[in-house]
Amino acid sequence: MSKTKAKNTKKQQASEDIAQYHVTAQSYEFDLPKYWRDRVIAQVDGDTVTILSKTYPDTENPVCTISVESGTLTYSGGDVATSIMGYVPISSDHHVEVWAHRYPALAAMGGIELKSDEEYTDLTDLQSGGTVDFITARNNTDAGGESSDGAIFIIDDWMKNNLISAITVR
Repeated sequence: MSKTKAKNTKKQQASEDIAQYHVTAQSYEFDLPKYWRDRVIAQVDGDTVTILSKTYPDTENPVCTISVESGTLTYSGGDVATSIMGYVPISSDHHVEVWAHRYPALAAMGGIELKSDEEYTDLTDLQSGGTVDFITARNNTDAGGESSDGAIFIIDDWMKNNLISAITVR
């Protein structure tokens, strides 16, 4: 094989790899964070994207949900267990919101029927880029949602820095 042909084959493979990890909704698009590659499923329905764990593809327990909302920007919403991780403005009256459950808080507060520690360990790992241990964070969160070590909020920072920052308006 010639050097030119080999170089073109490598470029084509790189383009295919990038496309495989690119998610396109009606109004926005993004590349999956590297930590998620080959570990999540992105379900697209118009302007709603649901990110599911490949190991535990439960739509009731997603890694996160991304959708377009109308009205003024919501800087915060939800509660300690389920919250807006961040948003991206589209226009003066529309924006993209990223919502996620904080599984350690939900479990500590009794807000979910626990399926297995393994499932919520996987989901918490994906949400935090491997920086939060579900069991430790759950054990450090009380029934009122107070986190003695703040670990449950590391999820927010990871999502902002690795997912929300990658969302671009189409």
